[in-house]
Amino acid sequence: MELDRKDLYSICQENQFLWWRLYDKIRQNDYKQLEFQILTFNVAEKTPQQIFKNLLEPGKQLYVIALEEVSMTAMTILSSQCKETEQYVNFVKEVLPKHQTVYHQLGGLLLIVAYVDVTIEAIFTVATGKGGMSNKGGTNIFIRYQNTRYLFTGCHLSAQRGKTGPQKRNSDLYNITQIQPELETTYTDLLQENRGSGQCLTQFYNYPKLDSYVYDFQEHLALFKKVDFAFVFGDLNYRIQNNNCIDLIKQGKQAELLKYDELICQINVREFKFVQENDITEYSSEGDEKEATQFNFKGFQEEPIKFLPTYKIQGKGYNPERIPSYCDRVIFKQINRDINITVNKYTSVPTEYSDHYPVTMVAKIDVRPIPENNHSTVEAIKKDYQTLLQQLKPIICLSRQEITFNECKYGHIYSAEIGITNTHLFSTATLAVINVYDHIQIAQNQITVKPKQIVDGKSTIMQSKLQIYVQISQRNLQAGTYVICLQDHIQTINIKITIGKVNYDILTDTEANNKRLNEAFNQHFKKNGFKQTSSYADINQFYDAVENNKCISIDPNVIFREYLKYINLLQFIQESQLTAISQIDIKDDMSMKDIWPRFETILNNKQKEQLTQIIQILMGKSIVDGVEEISRVAGPVVFKTQIGVKLLKIMLK
Repeated sequence: MELDRKDLYSICQENQFLWWRLYDKIRQNDYKQLEFQILTFNVAEKTPQQIFKNLLEPGKQLYVIALEEVSMTAMTILSSQCKETEQYVNFVKEVLPKHQTVYHQLGGLLLIVAYVDVTIEAIFTVATGKGGMSNKGGTNIFIRYQNTRYLFTGCHLSAQRGKTGPQKRNSDLYNITQIQPELETTYTDLLQENRGSGQCLTQFYNYPKLDSYVYDFQEHLALFKKVDFAFVFGDLNYRIQNNNCIDLIKQGKQAELLKYDELICQINVREFKFVQENDITEYSSEGDEKEATQFNFKGFQEEPIKFLPTYKIQGKGYNPERIPSYCDRVIFKQINRDINITVNKYTSVPTEYSDHYPVTMVAKIDVRPIPENNHSTVEAIKKDYQTLLQQLKPIICLSRQEITFNECKYGHIYSAEIGITNTHLFSTATLAVINVYDHIQIAQNQITVKPKQIVDGKSTIMQSKLQIYVQISQRNLQAGTYVICLQDHIQTINIKITIGKVNYDILTDTEANNKRLNEAFNQHFKKNGFKQTSSYADINQFYDAVENNKCISIDPNVIFREYLKYINLLQFIQESQLTAISQIDIKDDMSMKDIWPRFETILNNKQKEQLTQIIQILMGKSIVDGVEEISRVAGPVVFKTQIGVKLLKIMLK
């Protein structure tokens, strides 16, 4: 198969291509198809007649039939039992004598299933009529064939018209489909649990693990998370919001008519105007977007409608006092993308039997095989996998994969550059930078890479640059080798960064930069003095002094902090003659809260105030009053990271 980059614009599409090529082999050899028919008919409390023979096509493995208004007596609604039920079921058995038959009734809604070689896993109903009455509602039936699960939901939704009609019908559908049944674990469930990661394939097929984009895991309603494919059908009662409907029918403008269908508008996310509750007046208010959002139609489809409205029928035409509508529908949703459907027929059957026309859909749908039946195909795919993977893998070339910094000095910034190219003819690449030094937390803020992501989405060869920065800003980075990774959807490329030596002795360094830095210290602080109460002004002036001396490679933040630690705090202690401080036993795990009470025992109020101000400057925060606040905001941070207990010990001796 020839590949063209213009058809593969992203890594998702390349992954999808890979997976579909693998799955195609399974489908060609092992995936089967289930032929089935769905029929929905509001019979308006009529008894069965010969017309039903023409509604069921022969030769299908599965028939799912929803009959609405079988009986609407009070007894039927309360008990979900009536004599008509047995008549309808017996008629289906006569037409399909070789099929097994099950049925379930909710008020006037009767769901009949005739099948061969499939498993009925669960059936349950939800009543949505006023006060929980069963005059409206739905029946859910879960059907499993080999390793594929289908959901068929037969409904009779609210007939409420006007602006609140779609909202009520959406609410009915939401209530019908939100219940999560207890079902046996299947391949479908593993797909959901693994969220398309490919792990399920290892469990069932022993495939090599890949990042799969084959399955589209949107936030489905709870009911749909257990199935591969879902069907919703019946007298859904969604209306056409156009009072010129009959004229459009006479003019043959069916496409114009469908623009005002409530269900199509929601599936396609369109707006429409509502007619008033008597179905015949002029347009009223604009549709409220919130009215139609309780049931999520995202992902639902309907075969294009090529038949006339199915309601309200009167004789051989429509009731002139009612707006005709497509009340009787079949919509479906693909949950897992390896299960596809082919619709052969979607039509209505004109009849004078009821005020509704029956609607039927005849289709074929994929059947995922039981894993044990696939071993020969899987083995063939596994042999082809490595070759196919190499065809799709971007060809990433680096100008170098090892960088060495012989000596890194405290407060300096070092950088290096790596050129990156992707020379593959069509595969695109998105490279993410992954830091692989979780065990060396200290390196995370001192070794940085820019940019964090390189995206190759064009039709030309990718050419990018990666910048590596080393900035020794803490006194804990050790010499050694650190690793970062460039990772795309198929491969990982390691880059080694070696630091030969780390020099923390910044104040006695004799190199030119540090000489100029000391000159900046002397020029500013000896001339102006250090004022505790104007620390931020001092910082700004110090930055200016550093810049004027062109110490570009030195971080003023780091140097200023070190200057305060080694010079000012030591000078403060000497001037205050706090010799007793050096006698305090300070342990490595002590926090500010632990240390401060020991200071209180040997310092007078003025000394404590001065020391408080120094600590605040070291923290880079504004001065706050009160020892408790100092303890709270400083905590272990000051003495463990910014000053460090060990550093404090050195300064106090």
